[in-house]
Amino acid sequence: LDNARFIEADLAALDAAALERMLPELDVVICYGLWTWVPDAVRAGIVRLLGARVKPGGIVAMGYNALPGFADAVALQRLLAEAARGVRGGEGARAAAAIAAVEALRAAGALHLPADDVLDRLLAQGRRSPAYFAHEWLTDFWRPVFHADLARDLAAARLDYGGAALPAESLPEFNLSAAQRDAVAAAPGGFHPETLGDLF
Repeated sequence: LDNARFIEADLAALDAAALERMLPELDVVICYGLWTWVPDAVRAGIVRLLGARVKPGGIVAMGYNALPGFADAVALQRLLAEAARGVRGGEGARAAAAIAAVEALRAAGALHLPADDVLDRLLAQGRRSPAYFAHEWLTDFWRPVFHADLARDLAAARLDYGGAALPAESLPEFNLSAAQRDAVAAAPGGFHPETLGDLF
């Protein structure tokens, strides 16, 4: 590629001045597969980068594991990461060990695993792509977040929420049944609208 620049840097260690020297102002930033998988120091660095380098009117697309949708996977991720800890070999060996351990727990009747359809999908993903599975599930930093908490954190970078990356997801008349729309409309005022939407 002659139109791409790759920068290897520790986001946790860079201040606004260093970011200004390193990067031009940015019109579009895509953070996909990042926020959910890094520690707080790196999250703070992401906010510094966005606050220092995104142009006024610029767009930031954040791909992350959202709550409450990933709530049933919180315990599972911990089990997978612990099962893979200390396993020798690459991502394939670690993924295989984690999958085998969770399958053994399910066979023994563990009560607090995700529903079978969710578990089957996640474990099949691990068999198809061990490297991606390791990135997704075998880290000590994995933390899904509620949209309201992400929006609060990104407000420090002067960012406002504009909408879902897939516009259809922002249209309840297409995504929710009449009963679901009525439930959202009748919900107490303290609910964040995106939290309600994410429930469905």
